[in-house]
Amino acid sequence: MRQLFALALLVACTVSPASAQDKPRIWYTPGLLVQVGVANLDRAITFYTEVLGFAMTERRDDLKFAHIDTNVPGLQIGLNEVPSPKGSGSTVLNISVADVVSTRKQLEARGLKFRGETVIIPGKVALAEFADPDGNILRFAGPPPQKPQPPDAQVVCTDADSRALDFWLGTWEVRNAKGQLAAESVVEPVADGCGVLERYVGEPNPSGRRYVGAGIHTFDPASRSWKQLWTDTRPGVTEMRGRAANSAVTYEWTVADSTGHSTMKRYVLSPFEGGVRQLGERSDDAGATWTVEFDLRYRAGS
Repeated sequence: MRQLFALALLVACTVSPASAQDKPRIWYTPGLLVQVGVANLDRAITFYTEVLGFAMTERRDDLKFAHIDTNVPGLQIGLNEVPSPKGSGSTVLNISVADVVSTRKQLEARGLKFRGETVIIPGKVALAEFADPDGNILRFAGPPPQKPQPPDAQVVCTDADSRALDFWLGTWEVRNAKGQLAAESVVEPVADGCGVLERYVGEPNPSGRRYVGAGIHTFDPASRSWKQLWTDTRPGVTEMRGRAANSAVTYEWTVADSTGHSTMKRYVLSPFEGGVRQLGERSDDAGATWTVEFDLRYRAGS
């Protein structure tokens, strides 16, 4: 055994690792299946669907296996019936929820037993731990609860984080990178300065139609991030998350087409030559390369 260990150590020391250029790129797709062993497939399906509220998308009795679809895009749980499941040990499946406290109350009403009290890490996360019938450990994770304020308390959003988009406030003419007029935009504070509202009205196209949109932006102290809800003349609402850094705010989000292919998108708002620049990009290869979708310049309008 000692000779084998020495030989393995010698090989590890003499063979140099491949350089980054020599390593082939792995093209991951947006999907993850977490497989857990269970003793009774029927009992496990009942727990994950009726207690947790997930949906079963496939069941193979010949393989003693079932797919459970979560509300997280691309994430599935695979239930595999095995003779002696050992539980998850040190592996814990964290499930993100909007409100850990209310989610725990709902599931306790359904009979779910949690393991100890909800753990609160101030300014970071709330965690409520439980186990499925086979001992696989799961947690609900979400933003920590906010401290309640008196009804008459006035929220003052005057800190630097909440005012990171102040450079964008105003009435603007929006032009593309070629200098052609693209739209008019009005950006103004709302909710006593705790939010920013943009109203965007595009120039008519050859058929006389306009692209019109509106976005509400607000800083979320719990996650230390900006959030935007955008709606326009196309059906639907787009939700984006952003970060402020170096006098700019960068928003990122992901869209999926009918085939399930995901496209990463981002745009940056930053001061530019006495006005504001909005640079939008997309990536179809999981962020390896980016191409410009739009490059808009906001100049003070009348």
